[in-house]
Amino acid sequence: MTVLLVGTLLHGIFNFIPLVLTLVLCAIVTPTDATAVSTLIPKSDEYKIPQIIMQNESLFNDASGIVIFDLALTVFVTGTFSVNHALSIFIIQFVGGLLLGAIIGLVVRSVLRLLIGLSDDTPFIMVSIELIVPFLVYFIGEELQLSGILAVVAAGLVQGSERDNLGLVSSRMQLVRANVWEIVEEALSGIVFVLLGVSLPMIITQIMAQQATLIWVLILVGITLYVTKFIFRLIWTRYLVWMHRKSDHRWTDSWLMAFGGVSGTISLSLAFLLPETINGHPFVYRPMLIFIVAIVILISIIFASIFLPKITRGDQPDNQQDPEIWLHRMFVAGIHEIRDDQEFPAEASIVVDTISQQLPHRQLRNPRLQRKILFEADNAERKAVKHLYEQQKNQ
Repeated sequence: MTVLLVGTLLHGIFNFIPLVLTLVLCAIVTPTDATAVSTLIPKSDEYKIPQIIMQNESLFNDASGIVIFDLALTVFVTGTFSVNHALSIFIIQFVGGLLLGAIIGLVVRSVLRLLIGLSDDTPFIMVSIELIVPFLVYFIGEELQLSGILAVVAAGLVQGSERDNLGLVSSRMQLVRANVWEIVEEALSGIVFVLLGVSLPMIITQIMAQQATLIWVLILVGITLYVTKFIFRLIWTRYLVWMHRKSDHRWTDSWLMAFGGVSGTISLSLAFLLPETINGHPFVYRPMLIFIVAIVILISIIFASIFLPKITRGDQPDNQQDPEIWLHRMFVAGIHEIRDDQEFPAEASIVVDTISQQLPHRQLRNPRLQRKILFEADNAERKAVKHLYEQQKNQ
């Protein structure tokens, strides 16, 4: 709906951009950046439901945006369009991608369970499988003419549902997995934004070469695109988004979700996928579209960083009344009670290890402190295993 309505309105205001390209432009900036949203919005039980909705939304907005982007760009290149053909392709790619990803995700989850059952769950093997699966799923999906990105999303959801059940996986495994995925995520995001920084001066030069005043018109296009998309998102989240829990501040929730529609890594990636040539001729609109996307991304990030913390300010729960504190104390008390069991020390150690890994760390926001705690837990686990081995050997 955002692509159709906002894209049509944008073409009506700035008719020097073809209608198909305004649809392409909206398809690029519609996907939201889940990482940026989670970073900018402080954790708050008061606004927990809008935050969950935005996190789930980002998974499927990325995929639907890419599918619409491909369809609209194909229409621009070929010059032909059929509503029935476009809808059939969209449905096949969307539904087919989800089914393919879910099936492969179930297979991979079964393989991981088998490796754990065979005690062959070393961090290298497990993390390598997790890193290979997204590329494999995407390749298979694209080869079958389905949405590769949607297949990756579905496979990730299926695998992620199993992650919380792996209670007996060692702390070393969890440490390696968390660090590897953090490195991959930060590296990919950094590469995209570095690419924008390197390319932007060249893009601005190309635009200025076409017409000196065009740069200001494109800035106005970017501002108009963000404002219209924001208004449409605000109205949509207020009246058409189902909130599965009654809220006493429905409009505030909508403002939160409206400012939370931050464009980021996916939008930049799609912008750079625009072809440099079409039918052997330079694609003159490419620099303009990339520049407009950059303007929308900057505006959305700036506004979100200013207003999102203000919306959720003052709603942080009192630490003394936080249920997580009491839940943490309950886990610790259980660990101390089981650890004192002298009759079955090996079994007690396994139970203690399992309970320790269930400790909630959602209040821990310092990544360095988190890594330090995980390293200490890994060292403690190694010492405990070595002690039990020596004790059994002596007996």
